[in-house]
Amino acid sequence: MVREVIKATDVAANQRDTEAIGAHLGSNFFKYIDLPYDDVPLAAELNKQQYLEHIDKGWGKLESYHYVRDNVVINIARDGQSAESFSTITETFKIDGQEMISNVREYASFVFENGRPVIVRVEGITLTGDTTPK
Repeated sequence: MVREVIKATDVAANQRDTEAIGAHLGSNFFKYIDLPYDDVPLAAELNKQQYLEHIDKGWGKLESYHYVRDNVVINIARDGQSAESFSTITETFKIDGQEMISNVREYASFVFENGRPVIVRVEGITLTGDTTPK
């Protein structure tokens, strides 16, 4: 079931479908973002509504967007009621005519909510040195 949630959100990301992503997020979802730049490290925590607004607004600025997930590892809790996934996300996009590549190591937590698996936490760490214009 965790793989199905991951696949559904990946398809939704490539289609820039914010509503479809939101359908797989738990009511208490939050996303923690860490951009470890040398000069000014940046960290932010977004709740479900903030996150969905953020991605919807961001996609509107992009000329093209492609999203790929690799290196997926899933760990299921012994009781079968929760899980974690670890993966690498590569996003390619154009903004203001400039092609960009972003690689992020993503850590996600899943639980059952109303009888179905949902994502309740995502932590993304930008892999420095990999986010460069082509």
